[in-house]
Formats: sequence, C-alpha cells, structure tokens
Amino acid sequence: MSQSTVIDSTGLEQFEKNDSSIRFGHLRYQEVASENLVCLNDELWLHKHTAFAFFEMSNAMHKDGVVPVIIKNGYRSYERQTRTFEYYRVKKELGTAKTLTRVALPGHSEHHTGFAIDIRLPKQIEDRRLSRSDSYKWLKKHAYQYGFYESYKRDNIFGVIFEPWHWCFNGCAESRAIFSTRSLLLKHIDPSDQVLLDIIRSNDPMINYSDNLFEKFPKIYSALATH
Repeated sequence: MSQSTVIDSTGLEQFEKNDSSIRFGHLRYQEVASENLVCLNDELWLHKHTAFAFFEMSNAMHKDGVVPVIIKNGYRSYERQTRTFEYYRVKKELGTAKTLTRVALPGHSEHHTGFAIDIRLPKQIEDRRLSRSDSYKWLKKHAYQYGFYESYKRDNIFGVIFEPWHWCFNGCAESRAIFSTRSLLLKHIDPSDQVLLDIIRSNDPMINYSDNLFEKFPKIYSALATH
C-alpha cells in the first residue's frame, strides 16, 4: 500500500479537519496559546521557549566558528497551513500525493505548536545547500544540547521527505508532553516493518486500521488512542 493508492489527485477539500490522532504520518497538534508566542518579526512568531533556546544555540554556533542558521518559518496557524499546502499542491504543481509527503494537513503540523522551526543559511553564503554545510554538521552533533531535534531525517518512519531545514524544540516540560506520542512511535516502530509503516502513513489509521493496530501493535494503538 502506498499513499498514491489511497488518495486521488484532487485538492485539500477532500480532507476535512477532524480529530484523527495521525494522518499521513503527521500527528495532530493543537495551536499554541497566543500568550506563549513571541514575535521576532511581522511574519515570524515562536513559542517563547523555542526562541530563547534558539538564540542560545545560535550564539554557540558563532562561538564555535560556524555560520549560525537563520529561522525562516516558525508558528503557523491552521489557516496558514492551509495556504502552505495549497501553495505546494497548486503553484509548485506537486499534486496532492507528493504534497502530503512534505506538508502536513492543517491541524497536523508541528508548526502549530510554536516549537517547530524551518531554517536556512544566510543569503551571503555562496553554497546555501544546508545539508552539505558545516552548520548542518554542527546541528547534527550539538543541537540536542539545546533541546532541538531534526524531525524528518532520511528514510524516516513517517514517510516524510528528508527535511534538513525542519527542526523542533523538545527541551521543556510542555514540549516533551506535546511530542511524547512521537517519541513513543520512534521507539516502538520497526522501520523494516513495511506493513506498519504503510498503516502509519495512511489517511486515517485509527479509523481504517484500528483493529489491526489494536491486535498486532498494542503500544502504538494505545499511544495514538490517547494522543
């Protein structure tokens, strides 16, 4: 089973917002409370804990002689996630199936929490391919010390494309609680179990594969049922 076999080529209108705990490999997340957001500029808002930790990490990169990365995206509302999805589906001409491997459905994005960031290198850097940079190598080695993890590594279990630019803060009690189900899935999903991977990456596993998960993967079922 693959994503192309469970969806057609129409747009976002076929996916109504619902309370499904996971859809196409993306867990459901509530939008962060506005009082917990801080503004870095007119277009960029972050959870206050994310902002503080990022500035600490950026200073450490500078001290280590590495070019500090720049945040280009942070908190996204449900409405903005909708626009982002349609941008890739329509303007970038990816279609629905490919878009679902890189953009979460509205209601299922880590960006809703204010803890997720998309980063880039400064524009003056000649080779701006992040995944080949010393900055990325530094992040892979040191980001965890500041509470950040790379959400979608190569060949991740969630079926999302490799996103070296997408990182998430998990260094406070609030973020650890929010991402606890994600942590449990990473711990208990065998990346070689293609049947389970296909279920997790499908449209609505807890509706379409509930019995299968309950019988064969009780820990995963329990985590998703309480998410």
